[in-house]
Amino acid sequence: MPLLNRGPFIPVDVPENLQDDEKVYFCDVTGEIFRSFEAFSGRKIQLDTEVWSCEVTGKSNITYDEAVQSEREAKAAVKKVDKRLTRAILFLANKAKGRTVLQKLAHEIMTAIKDIYVLGEKIKHQNKKFQVEDMKYVGLEKENMSPGGLSKFVYTLEESTERRKKKVEGEEVKESPKKQITVKAKDIKQGSRNLSKPLLCYILKMHTFQCDEDRSYALLPNSVKNYRIEQTKWSEIFNGPEPKFEKMEPKKVAPKKVLNNKMMQNMMMKRMEEEERQRREKIDQAASQEQRLAEAKKALAQAKREWKMIRTDETLDDLSQHKLPSPLKIETPLPAQFMADALTLCEFLRTFHGALDSVEWETKMSKFSLEDAFKMLTETKTDGVFCDVLIYLLGSLQNSTKKEEEESESKANPICRQSDSPFLDDNVATTVVNEAWPIGSKFNADEVIDSCTEVAIFYAKALGDYPVKYTIDETTVTEVLRLILLSGGANPSNDIDSNRMKYRGGYQTTDSTFLNALRRDEHIDLLKKLETESVFTLAPEERLRLVMLLTDVLIVEGEIRYHQDEMDEKILEITEEIKEIRKNAKEEKVRLGQELHKIRIDLMEMKKANPNPNSVALRKIEDLQTSIAEKESLAASNEQETEASIDDANARIQTITLAFRPIYLGSDRFHRRYMISSASPGLIVEVPNRNEIPLPANADSWENYKVPEFQKQPKLSDFMENTKGRTAPSAPADEVMEVETQEILQSENAKAWTESALHEPGFYIYDEEATIRVLYEGLNERGEREKTLKERIQRHFFLLTRDIDKAGPGFYKNGKLLQFTEPEPDEKHDVFDKEILLARDFILELEERIFKADFGDLESAEEEREALREFWLDRKQIRSRDYRKALLEKDENLFLKFNDDKDIEMTMRVPNYLSEPNSESEELFEVQNLAASVIALRRAIRQDVLLRPLGTASNKKGNKREKNEVWKAVYNSQKKHWEASLLSVRSPAALMLHLIHLEECINWSQSIENIRCQKCKKKSDGENMIICDGCETPFHTYCHKPKIRKIPSGDWYCKQCKAEQEKQQSPKKSRRSTNIFEIDEDLELRPRKRNKVDYKELP
Repeated sequence: MPLLNRGPFIPVDVPENLQDDEKVYFCDVTGEIFRSFEAFSGRKIQLDTEVWSCEVTGKSNITYDEAVQSEREAKAAVKKVDKRLTRAILFLANKAKGRTVLQKLAHEIMTAIKDIYVLGEKIKHQNKKFQVEDMKYVGLEKENMSPGGLSKFVYTLEESTERRKKKVEGEEVKESPKKQITVKAKDIKQGSRNLSKPLLCYILKMHTFQCDEDRSYALLPNSVKNYRIEQTKWSEIFNGPEPKFEKMEPKKVAPKKVLNNKMMQNMMMKRMEEEERQRREKIDQAASQEQRLAEAKKALAQAKREWKMIRTDETLDDLSQHKLPSPLKIETPLPAQFMADALTLCEFLRTFHGALDSVEWETKMSKFSLEDAFKMLTETKTDGVFCDVLIYLLGSLQNSTKKEEEESESKANPICRQSDSPFLDDNVATTVVNEAWPIGSKFNADEVIDSCTEVAIFYAKALGDYPVKYTIDETTVTEVLRLILLSGGANPSNDIDSNRMKYRGGYQTTDSTFLNALRRDEHIDLLKKLETESVFTLAPEERLRLVMLLTDVLIVEGEIRYHQDEMDEKILEITEEIKEIRKNAKEEKVRLGQELHKIRIDLMEMKKANPNPNSVALRKIEDLQTSIAEKESLAASNEQETEASIDDANARIQTITLAFRPIYLGSDRFHRRYMISSASPGLIVEVPNRNEIPLPANADSWENYKVPEFQKQPKLSDFMENTKGRTAPSAPADEVMEVETQEILQSENAKAWTESALHEPGFYIYDEEATIRVLYEGLNERGEREKTLKERIQRHFFLLTRDIDKAGPGFYKNGKLLQFTEPEPDEKHDVFDKEILLARDFILELEERIFKADFGDLESAEEEREALREFWLDRKQIRSRDYRKALLEKDENLFLKFNDDKDIEMTMRVPNYLSEPNSESEELFEVQNLAASVIALRRAIRQDVLLRPLGTASNKKGNKREKNEVWKAVYNSQKKHWEASLLSVRSPAALMLHLIHLEECINWSQSIENIRCQKCKKKSDGENMIICDGCETPFHTYCHKPKIRKIPSGDWYCKQCKAEQEKQQSPKKSRRSTNIFEIDEDLELRPRKRNKVDYKELP
């Protein structure tokens, strides 16, 4: 019978005086009858309560049914024990008297019989059942002496098979005699008998009781009788020495009061009534407590809603508990106002260096750092980083314009002109524009577009192409940049305009960055300064403004747009890949779910059909269970792989996104801005100036701002006593932070970033994963700004902790600040002097090449030529002698020389300057003096060696003899505009641009230094070279057949040309010779061999 509260359970007797029609309640588990429902329900509840224990096994805190089941299992296990072994156990228990602890008694008996086998006991040996028939003593076992003095025995075992009759073909056959074997005790393995210490305890509990006098265990009379313990001798059990037990005399105890059945029932009834009363009191208290708890929970929910409500960050009452780690300051010599644009420039050059088709600059710009930005803004060298950046950006703009032309397939427009076709613009007509540019406060988009278009057309006529296509180097970059800025807002052709409208989102000329730059006074002042000064003399802020303007132009160009489109396509592909992964994962999950459902149904049916399964059924059940486990494991593995694949795809999307645009994450409680950039590692933080951020919501200024006092998050205990409100208990300062977070915040190198950092504007960086994690933990999710920031940090955590080898000077690597290298000291020189000397040297070199090539002489006498070169070499002469005035006096109608329509010529002007020239400037006088001498130099060059557009010749083989009236008109127009533009130059860079154009228009292939003899194919001995005036074929005088002894003074023709002339002059085929080109009177063709002359002294 199960024990109730470790005591005996006595069922309630049948109530007295029961009537036949009386309603009663029967408990089928215990067989009790109750008159009241309360007593019945109390018993049912008690039976299901874990207050019972098993009398045999001693298991406690179990229900009544569990206790009954435990007793059944224990009795079944005891029943399986061999009765001969049970008799031996009880025999020894009867000998070991005076034991008051059952476990101790069981231990002593187990020690006595664990190594022996009793007569008649059934054991297992070699996987067969045997019965112990006899045993023989063979001596003492010295090495394995048991506590009872166990001797060494040899056992005689007999197969344990029952005699039965077998029928073979209807006949009874007796079994063969039993087989006997002899086995040593040591050869019988452990586990041959079914007996353990707990099972031994069960046997003793079932066959013993505790005496009232001394509480010692003794055998039950029935057990003594049934197993004939008193009549049994030890020799009947085992042929060996009988175990000896220590004799114990337990102390006597007072006898317990013996209660009869009636008294036990009364006590039970009183106990049940008391329990019922206590139960009712508990129900009433619980109802009252539940009501109070419901009210407290309601108040707590309202308080939590208010507490969790998103608020302005600086007003949160737990702000002091969410500390932020201090980042590292980006240390650069750059002023704070330049840092944002410098980082933007670094990011732009590093991001788009490969998208702008500037291969020669790609490697250098891909590593552009803050150190390079510092050099760009401060160095005065004309061939330094600033020059490289300008050439790279302008070259990228040229490449982008060229590709735009190819896309639109434009043939004649203000942006693209065919080099070997006449420059007659059909799409944009020259409009009458105002003298003053309508810019700045008087900005008018249509009028500015007309002015920009006029500049573009004028310089296309003056220099043969539009400014965006000019050659760029350190000597011309200033003027090319200025002209690009002025002409950038010009009207495009219809083809290009249609292309922009189609592929650039409705882009119009009024959207041009160059055009809108003329709205701002700082850009206008910059253009005016570039008219007379070099770009290398600009101040740092002007340099940065100029470079950022060029990046703004390039960011909307086609090349970068295509690059961004490619990145967007990659992102779209990865997004589709994620959708496909999720779709496949869902399909696989459904398939596995169906298979699992089917297997589970099969398993249930198998168990239902086989309540007592045999070995085959058990094997099938195990197979089904194994299949279920495998399918569940496969489903879990697939889910993990899917999550890993999606995380990898999202990481690729973030990496691609960061490759062409920075990622702004948000701001914190003090409006500090957080961002990720491809130009730097980790997380960048910008601390703005106080005047750039809004005032705090709970203070009149940031100087008077104080962090609110801490209030703990509401808990249920705060509302149990007072449901109308809650108190604000104090809490330790670091209660909400983990230990690792506190260690980082308390370290010397990473103190908490408090509100004092608000007064230190600048750029900072988090470049370690541990610090970024602490920052993430410190952000307050209740703040409207920090909640968004925390979510975005979590989303882009992969980018924040990635390995980036882009940390340059100013950043940190492995905790060490990378220092800026000391810039090399620049040579102290005047930029204007350097550029004017370069222009002068170029003029001298060009004149020397023209003279040696025999293309014409500026002065007829050698002394006059030397005097002119001396004029160019001596800057004092350049600034004292007004060559421009002399040229104008010599050629009174300088601008009227090439056309008879004087009214049209007098209206021509140079439209590319925004300010009036300073007539008293010595530098301007020197530049224009050199420009006038360059005009004279060009006029001295023979017309037949000038290529288009300054001449009529073409350098293409198919057009060598092409001469028409159209190109004659173009030639006159180009020469006129070039000279007018050259006379108006104000800087050495503008002068160099015209010089380079002149040098490019000279056909140097006709130089005597480059002429090869038709016979020997050699260029040597140019003094003895003669050239045919008809076909221009060169010959050495000694290579020609027949040899020419003396170079003729007039025209000379080869054999083929002479034969052609004779054929044309014959009476039968006489034709009039025509010359459609008009040659200037002052540009007569010189003879091929220079004659010696007497040079006169210079006046």
